[in-house]
Amino acid sequence: ILSPYSLAPMLLSDGIENDSCSSVVNGIQQVGSLLVMFNLMDNMLITLSNYLQKHSRCKE
Repeated sequence: ILSPYSLAPMLLSDGIENDSCSSVVNGIQQVGSLLVMFNLMDNMLITLSNYLQKHSRCKE
């Protein structure tokens, strides 16, 4: 069964590994769409963004 918990790391791994701001932002947008699709709480996206900031050297 597909879930945001299993899909999000796949969507974001490329941006994290390459420290690419565009990849990270694109990943966040994809996960955001995924969360809407699964009708989940917005705080999951906030948590995911915090994770990215800690694990990626990409700075805004």
